[in-house]
Amino acid sequence: MAKTSSGKMATDRRRGKPKLSEPQLEKLVAFFERHRAGRTNVDIGKIANVTPSTITMVLKGERVPSVKVIRQLAKVLRPTTSKKSPEEFTDEFLKLASYEPSVVAEVGLSDSVTKRLDRLHVAYIVNEPFVDRHWNGFAADLFNYVIDLTKGTPKFASSCEPNQLQDLMEKRGADIVVPVFPTFQRNAYMDFSNPFPYLRVPLSALVRSGTEVEKGSPLRLKHVVNRTKGSEGLANIKILLVNGEVGNDFVETFLKGMNYKLINTFDPKDIYRQLQDDPDLNLFIANMMTCSAVYELAARDFQPLPDDKILQQDRGTGGIDPLKQFPVLAMYPVTFGLPKRDKDWKKMIDGALDSLMSEGASLLVSLYKTYLERGKQGKLFASLCIPEDEAVTSEPLREMFRALFEAQGLPFRPTTAVGADSQDAQQQRE
Repeated sequence: MAKTSSGKMATDRRRGKPKLSEPQLEKLVAFFERHRAGRTNVDIGKIANVTPSTITMVLKGERVPSVKVIRQLAKVLRPTTSKKSPEEFTDEFLKLASYEPSVVAEVGLSDSVTKRLDRLHVAYIVNEPFVDRHWNGFAADLFNYVIDLTKGTPKFASSCEPNQLQDLMEKRGADIVVPVFPTFQRNAYMDFSNPFPYLRVPLSALVRSGTEVEKGSPLRLKHVVNRTKGSEGLANIKILLVNGEVGNDFVETFLKGMNYKLINTFDPKDIYRQLQDDPDLNLFIANMMTCSAVYELAARDFQPLPDDKILQQDRGTGGIDPLKQFPVLAMYPVTFGLPKRDKDWKKMIDGALDSLMSEGASLLVSLYKTYLERGKQGKLFASLCIPEDEAVTSEPLREMFRALFEAQGLPFRPTTAVGADSQDAQQQRE
């Protein structure tokens, strides 16, 4: 079961059509009957352009009315003598059906939104702690809150690999992808929701032990990020990249000409096996979660790509945090992936996220707290949190996150890559 923003229980979207609770249904039916004015379902249906069978099913609790049906019925049910404006009357009816008027207000009666909400096609990319193979994780839980607000009904949720993302979105095979890290390349074929607050995903790297740019000079982060065409010492570097992942986009955009090999899976075991089978692969670049998972398997042969600033910091504290050892090449927001150029659908999803950050703030912060306290996975999740988020404008929400992070004692890593945020992260904020 999943909680709505009002704390009421709703049927899990993955198991079937949501239904109103008995108290909710009683209030909705009472509202309808109070304004029926002696008319039959057939009479009301003809005027509202809603089938009588739909009205009957709604009143019996066999079907939750869509936003479109609620608005059409409200026009007919509102008495001409009512002191409430048409908008106020409609909003009251929407709330009785568990809709948040602020979430659906701007969307109107868009056919694209109505069709999506009735039969949502959801795709997810396995990337813990956001989503695991069983469709569990932080982003999956956040998705359920968003869909509870919009009253959407997922038809199915299926996993996809990063290299399948472009084909999936160009063919309109998914209404929403959970989660997606925006890049300039991905922006060509998909849109993105507003970023999840206080989260950024670092792009990081592992290097094969003993790899040198020249004799006696181990490969370090500065050699990679300062690379220019014709740089000496990098001709022997061969990178393993996950096809379609942010590391792939980063190398093709900012490290043109580097020698690399692609693998079509995020599975850490498969990546480790590829690194073992090909000794020429001496650098692996991917998001930090994937690097961390691969490092657990490959620690005997690989290490986080050294960054002088991080090593100096560790010496100063006298201790080494395994996650802090990982360098940061770039930083990416975390979002939902959406079909390109469907503005109404994006408004709906962004509106639901905005609602969570205002009236659902307690639920949202509680979700973060849950994942911060999950042992080993909590440490990984904590490494993705940032101390300040300029996109969050609500001071009460900012204060709630400050209190949460202080209570958790988070030792924040730098929020920028070497020198600055990635170009993709800056574009997403703008």
